[in-house]
Amino acid sequence: EVNSADASAGVTVTWYDSANAAVTLPAGGYVCITSISGLTLPTSGTVAIFDGANSTEAAGEHILNVTISQVPSFHITYGTGAPRVVKKGSDVYVKPSASGQINVNFTGFVWTPGG
Repeated sequence: EVNSADASAGVTVTWYDSANAAVTLPAGGYVCITSISGLTLPTSGTVAIFDGANSTEAAGEHILNVTISQVPSFHITYGTGAPRVVKKGSDVYVKPSASGQINVNFTGFVWTPGG
């Protein structure tokens, strides 16, 4: 989840399990996102969600962009059959173009090949 009063510089997603305990990915594990919900968003601009090594989105890191003036909240479902797999060793960032309170929740699972 991301819960921030101002994420405009870009913040990383914190992952929790079903018991609300912070998750540490196993070696070789991948985060597989099955849905994303934007519950509270800044009043204007866009929200970029991407995976990468830092808070600047680069080629191949795009997950989702939402234009807030058109969508005051959102829910996107990828499903378990075709989840969005986060690049190994990457963090997921949420970066709105404007300051303001933002709450974005993710659901998914951790996949460890051969595990």
